[in-house]
Amino acid sequence: GDMEPLPYEPRPSAWAQVESTLKPQEVHEARKMVGEALIQANEDLFAEIGVMLDILRQYSTEVDHRVQEGEWRARLSHRNAKRELLEGEIRQFVAALRSKTSTPLALRPSTARDQQVLSYLTGEG
Repeated sequence: GDMEPLPYEPRPSAWAQVESTLKPQEVHEARKMVGEALIQANEDLFAEIGVMLDILRQYSTEVDHRVQEGEWRARLSHRNAKRELLEGEIRQFVAALRSKTSTPLALRPSTARDQQVLSYLTGEG
């Protein structure tokens, strides 16, 4: 897939810059003057810069992903803490109801589902 651009993009290779200033008929003579080995070494180094930038892009993407994942885990953990707090408050409420000598009929679980929720909250389920 396409990777995000980095703030740094390499300039064209030295040979590509030189070549761009030449007339087509001058390129062959210039290559002979500079030497094929030097031109090839320049192009190899330039290709290596591209590989290094790809590695940097992949690393940056992975770090971004891990940061987002860490933030998601933190939010989930926060949500779980809020849930535990709410469950604790409900347990206290249920305990207060049970401590009364008789719980009004309207507050007693009327369905199997309500009974399951009550059992879960009181640790009996």
